[in-house]
Amino acid sequence: RTFNMVTGLPAVASAPSDPVLIRTFAVEDAEQVHKVFADGMMAYPEHVDGGVLAPFVKNYISSAIADDLNPEGGMKKTFLEGSSSFWCAVDQRKDSPTHGRIIGIVGGQALDTDPYKTCPEPVMELRRMAVHAGARGLGVASALVKTLEDHARARGICRVVLSTGTVMIAAQRLYERCGYVEGRIELFEEPEFNLSKADNVGFVVLSKLL
Repeated sequence: RTFNMVTGLPAVASAPSDPVLIRTFAVEDAEQVHKVFADGMMAYPEHVDGGVLAPFVKNYISSAIADDLNPEGGMKKTFLEGSSSFWCAVDQRKDSPTHGRIIGIVGGQALDTDPYKTCPEPVMELRRMAVHAGARGLGVASALVKTLEDHARARGICRVVLSTGTVMIAAQRLYERCGYVEGRIELFEEPEFNLSKADNVGFVVLSKLL
């Protein structure tokens, strides 16, 4: 299935005039999905070698790729069953070096209970959002968010929840522009990665009532 970038609705056919086409994940996408996710996570100075979060983030990326981004691992249970889903944004710009390749991803995991305890009802958790650096400014992330929200709404899920790193300011601003409201902030306490609350880094929870 393919999706129009602007509406987020299933497209009857690919529209060449759209810079990006959003469609659901296929098994053969796995390698590209892994690269987009890893590159997106490493786009922040605090995440690269020498950054306070570097060891933690490297482990986080490896764990995600081995588990819920692995079609032969936990991906099916997390994103490919029931009301859950996973989407890829494909570059349709003919003059782009990434033409025909995946430049954005997002997963929606349907849950009976909110893992962040912002509400008592079932929720859709937005996870694994990432956009290729060369595709930023095209509205890819906003279109992916809208696609996920429309999917959740069509299945009777009225709230989307997510968490993002406190150092990931650009991501926080994106979600706020999309109507998400900031909730609590939790600081990391991870001795294995030399992280303590004194480092003042962690994650922020955001949610949106659809």
